[in-house]
Parts: sequence; C-alpha cells; structure tokens
Amino acid sequence: MLVSNSIYIDSEHFDLGLSHFVVNVSPECSGLEGMGLALSFSCLYLYLFRKQLPFPKAFVLLPIAAVASWFLNACRIALLIMIGEWVSPEFAIGGFHSQAGWITFTALSLLIVFTFHKFMSVNATEIQEVQRSSEEDSELPLANALIIPFLAFLCISLLSGLDSRTVSFTYFLKVIGTGAALWYWWKTLQLTKPLGRLKAIGIGASVAILWVWMIPADAQYNLSFNTDLEEMGILWGSLWLISRVLGSILIAPLVEELMFRGYLLARLSRQPFGLNQPITATWTAIIISAVAFGAIHQHWIAGCLAGLAYGFVRHRGNVSSAILAHSVTNGLLCVYVLFTLNWTVL
Repeated sequence: MLVSNSIYIDSEHFDLGLSHFVVNVSPECSGLEGMGLALSFSCLYLYLFRKQLPFPKAFVLLPIAAVASWFLNACRIALLIMIGEWVSPEFAIGGFHSQAGWITFTALSLLIVFTFHKFMSVNATEIQEVQRSSEEDSELPLANALIIPFLAFLCISLLSGLDSRTVSFTYFLKVIGTGAALWYWWKTLQLTKPLGRLKAIGIGASVAILWVWMIPADAQYNLSFNTDLEEMGILWGSLWLISRVLGSILIAPLVEELMFRGYLLARLSRQPFGLNQPITATWTAIIISAVAFGAIHQHWIAGCLAGLAYGFVRHRGNVSSAILAHSVTNGLLCVYVLFTLNWTVL
C-alpha cells in the first residue's frame, strides 16, 4: 500500500504483483533456500570461529541470519515487482531476478562476518580493542579502496541485466565503470610487484585446467552466445570481445582479489591489510573468504576451489600475487574459449 493501491494477490496460486506485472512466487523464490544457505553459512562460521566467539551468546547469530535472509528476500521480490511494473519487465526477469539472489546472499554473508567480528570477539582486552579501533580508523581510506571498486562491479553487473541478450552492449559499461572506480582509488592502494611470480602463475594455470574440467559445456548457451555475437557485426563484435578479454584479465581479477584476498581475508585473520607482503592468514579465514568468493560465481563449487587456491597464493605472497594468479587463470580461459567457442567456462 505504500507504493500502490492496486496490488494483486492470488494466495491460492501464489501470484503477487501490481496492475501490469505479476509474478508467481514459486518454492524456489519463497526464501526457504536463502534461509537454508544463510543458516548453513552461519553454522560454518560459528564452528570455524568457535574459539573467538562468546558462547552461548553467539548462537543469536542463527535466528538473526534466518530473519535477515527472509527480510532481504521479501525486499528482493518487492523490488522485482516494482521494477517490472514501472521500469522494464525484461530487466526485472532477465536481469534483476537472475542476479539479485546471489548478490543478496553475498551481502548478507559479508555483513555477518563484519558484524560478529567487530562486536563479538572475546580474544582481546578492552585496551586492545581501543587500539584496534584506532588502527581500523587509520585504515579506512585503504578499506574503501579495497571494497568500493568491488561494490561498483556488483552494481553495474546488476544493471547490465537490462539487456537480456547473452552478448550485451552493457558489458562496455561494466568495464568502463569499474575501471573508473579502480583508477580513482589506485593511488591509495600503492600495489607493488607480485611476490613468488612463478608459483602464482603455476597455481593460476592449474585453476584454469580445473575450471575447464569441472564445468560442462552448455550447447544451447554457446549457440545463443555465438548468434548474438554475429548479430553485432564485425566491428562491434570485435570491440566487445576485446572489452570482454580486458575485463576478464584485468578488471575482474583486480576488484575480486582486492575485496576477497585484500580486505576480507585480512579482516577474518584479524591482520592489518599489508597488501604488499605475505599475510598470516588462518585456514579458517581462507575457507570462509573462498566460500564468499564462490558465492558470486554461477559455478560456485569451482569458484570456492579457485578461492582456496588464490587464498593460498595470498598467504605466501602479496595481493599482487593473488591478482596475477587470477589473471593467469582468466587469460588461459580466454584463449581456450576463443579456440573452442565454449563460452560456458568464461
């Protein structure tokens, strides 16, 4: 009633909408799966950090995660209907609906980690907490430089769903917008050369082989991709391919590694960011950051394994090492795709 007086509800068939846009809230969209994922992640988090969190008080995380997941899913459905009614039905179904779920889960997971690490840690004295708070305040510009380009990447990815085609002109917007965010924060990052380059390259190549092996080809997707690319014409098709390769080799590794191995891994390990030297990362932190990394990928199991590999590279090297490994993976996948036209893996 806050946004419209003409709300359509069919409780028997689980249909909900406004005057011109109605959706069917199937069991998959009811929020039960999201609540299950949130509770599973919370249980894993509580187990892995059982020595750092106060029990039984920490069990409050479970109902909080369930309620937050349900609330965010309700907001997602409401926003889906409003977008379909007032903006674009194609964007609502083809773009927002297909990407909002994993973005919501990733945001909730990061919020859980941030909140409980900040307010429920029991391993530090009050003086140490004051010192840590002061250190975190001094690191705020660097934290922004690590997080904001990734948030820009996520937001533009969602907006790019406005074009429902497999090959979309909006990919140019993703590359340009995220590149601009990286350029703005680049001086704050002050990244140096990768440490252990040969090891990083070897692990990146191994991840590429694993990725191809784990992800089966989707013939229908590949056909749709090739058809859309041909319809763009030689000029725009070539420019799109160039931007796709640049986005895969440069933009994605930078924003994702800065977020997951630069920010999240350090915070979970209770370490300063220290981007240009090895970090004393715990396996618990590596695993959780890898799971969060996998959650933003369609093939999440392969994404989790890749996240573990890049986390190991970061533990032994610096952030630039993880970026290099990720870039090698994506670069080899680009070469593989251009020779085989199996776009499923990219």
